[in-house]
Amino acid sequence: SSARTFADLADFLILRPKADKEVRTEVAAYAKENLIGIPYQMTTGILTKKFEEGVTAPARSQCAHLVWYAYKKFGFDLDSNGGLIVKPQDIALSDQVEVVQAFGFDLDELWS
Repeated sequence: SSARTFADLADFLILRPKADKEVRTEVAAYAKENLIGIPYQMTTGILTKKFEEGVTAPARSQCAHLVWYAYKKFGFDLDSNGGLIVKPQDIALSDQVEVVQAFGFDLDELWS
């Protein structure tokens, strides 16, 4: 495969929540224990509640919601706009995360 092939692949953005390492470790352990295997539902937050206190895990979720939910359990709200649905761009635009690495994204115009 050539470098051109790699350049044509999907863009990516690696983000890290601005929580200390101990909290990130706790969030990862919680997610591993409670969020694996949850059925997919794109409309989580509209047809079901986005978050419920006292509930260990949502009944259904989607990719960005799972990440948001895990951190929300530990007091970090990564949803930049607080809307009903958590989208990847909501997390990317959050002031609670930092960019670790980006490929193919213009960070000055990120979803603006």
